[in-house]
Amino acid sequence: MMVIAALFTLLVIADVLLIIRVHRIYRSSGASFAKARQELSQGVAANETVRSAAAGAATSTFSAMASGSGGGSGGRY
Repeated sequence: MMVIAALFTLLVIADVLLIIRVHRIYRSSGASFAKARQELSQGVAANETVRSAAAGAATSTFSAMASGSGGGSGGRY
């Protein structure tokens, strides 16, 4: 039990260190949320292939939900 707790603690420490490293890289690159939002709106959202794939996925999801074949055993959860 203590071994599992020690390994879990080591993983938490590693996760925190990785988050700090990614944050430092992000800040040193001059990136901002405004730039990311602009890039998303100009790049991904304007791409016709991405838009049609998203529309197709949404259509199939809603039609499956409407027909009641949403998967699972038929229960709500």
